[in-house]
This record gives sequence, C-alpha cells and structure tokens, in this order.
Amino acid sequence: MALFKKNSKLRIPVILALLVLLVVVGLAGGKWIVWPRVKAWREQRTNNVAREKAAQGDYVSAMTAVRTSLRFNQQNLDTWKLGAEVAEKQKSPDQLYFLQRIALLQPSLENRLKFIRLAVDKNALPQAQEVIAKVGQEGAASADFLELAALVNRRLGNPTRAKYYLMSLVSLQPNN
Repeated sequence: MALFKKNSKLRIPVILALLVLLVVVGLAGGKWIVWPRVKAWREQRTNNVAREKAAQGDYVSAMTAVRTSLRFNQQNLDTWKLGAEVAEKQKSPDQLYFLQRIALLQPSLENRLKFIRLAVDKNALPQAQEVIAKVGQEGAASADFLELAALVNRRLGNPTRAKYYLMSLVSLQPNN
C-alpha cells in the first residue's frame, strides 16, 4: 500500500488494468468452460423431455422437443435418432429426413440401407440414388444393398446401372 500512497498517479491505471484483466478472464472462462456445459445440459434435457413425451404417447410434444434440441446442435446423432423414432411412431414423412441426416452423420452401411428402404417405400428415389452413389466397397459385398440399388435404378429408368447391380448380386449369390 505504500506504493499507492507515494504514487497516486499509478493507482487508477493499476486498478483499471486489474478490472480489465478480470473481465477478460471471466469472458474467456464463460466462453470456453461454462457455455459448452450449458449447451450440453440443454441438449440432454430436451432429449430427455422428448423421450418422456414419446413414452407417454404425446408424439407432437416429443417432436417439438426434438426440434428444439436440433436448434441447439445439428450434429447430435442421438437427437436425430430420437427424431427418427418419433417420426416412425407418428408415421410422419419427416422420418425420411431424419434417416437421411443419420446416414450423413454416421455413414454406416446399416444406416444407409435403412434410409434407402424407406426412400423406396416413400417413392423418394432421387434421394435414394444420392445415398447409393455414396456407398463404397462395403456395398459391393452386401446382397441387400445390391438388390435395393438395382430396384432404385430400374424405377428411375436406368436399366444399364440396374443390370450392373443385378449382375453383381448374381456373382455374390449365384444360387439366388
């Protein structure tokens, strides 16, 4: 304190510097520590609400909670899966959109096949064709994929490609 009594010109700049430092540290802590935790808590809470509402049979409220959670984070795979389940129970056409996002976020053959099957059922063949084009070598070893790809291409009026998938299917399963 002797420093401040002798040199009163230094007192105000030091106090201002400490206040600025305190504000900067507080804002940085809020941005990188507190805010991610608040976002995760919000997502988890709205997903739990959606699950509760779906279990009670209130699918409209469950879908509202799913959409609220998706506003917070579009990359949350759990929320997309929950939305697909609720849309399936509602028999909503939104199920196609939810499964498409799941296939994009988690591009496994199983997720892609689910989407393609639903797209064929709903006659959303161009969207199914987009997903078929993204399946790599893992699809060449799957009879289900080859059969669905041939069906989609036949319905889209592309017999050459359909024939290619059928020939691949026959080479994979010669007895079928």
